[in-house]
Amino acid sequence: MLISYKELDYEQQFHNHFNKIMNHEVQETHSHITKVIVCFVNRSGSNFLCDQIEKATGYNLGGEYFNPEPVLNNSKDWNAKVILLERKDILEQAVSYYKALQTNQWTSNQNADQKEVVFNGEKIRDLVVSISNHYSIFKAFIAVYDVDSMHLFYEDFCSDKQQFLKSVVDFIGTDFISFVEKSKIEKQYDEVNNRLIEEFKAFALEN
Repeated sequence: MLISYKELDYEQQFHNHFNKIMNHEVQETHSHITKVIVCFVNRSGSNFLCDQIEKATGYNLGGEYFNPEPVLNNSKDWNAKVILLERKDILEQAVSYYKALQTNQWTSNQNADQKEVVFNGEKIRDLVVSISNHYSIFKAFIAVYDVDSMHLFYEDFCSDKQQFLKSVVDFIGTDFISFVEKSKIEKQYDEVNNRLIEEFKAFALEN
């Protein structure tokens, strides 16, 4: 199977922006506040994790500051703890990502724009490569700059949420307030995901 990486539009926005500000002096702000950055690639359970951390610690959920628009407006040098959330099954993640792009349903509390998801093997393959590349970039950044970080896996979160959250809270260095079993965000895997995975496996064998 031929694999090549295509830079996504928002990646180009990051590159264009940071190339312009590399020589600018940046001042640290709010140094007395512990900041926590969750690194993820779409469809890795990041919304679910942040929702649970917010409930377990009482931390204020800041939002997705590293989407293109907030980055362009709020680039700052923060001293922060970094959580890298990764998904072991990248194909499942890519299929979930592809499905969300098709339906515009990114969390379980959103309504899908459409129900039918049409298979496209090349686009799913591009997402598999893109996701893998993003994880590699996160890991390289953490390694090169010796970042205070914690590496987590979505699958471990699903298997034991309470113990998983306790380890996260310990890493953050705050108190564990409570564990809420029921979340407003639910897992979205269904028969559509399963169908797309099987179709992609057949596509990969032929290409």
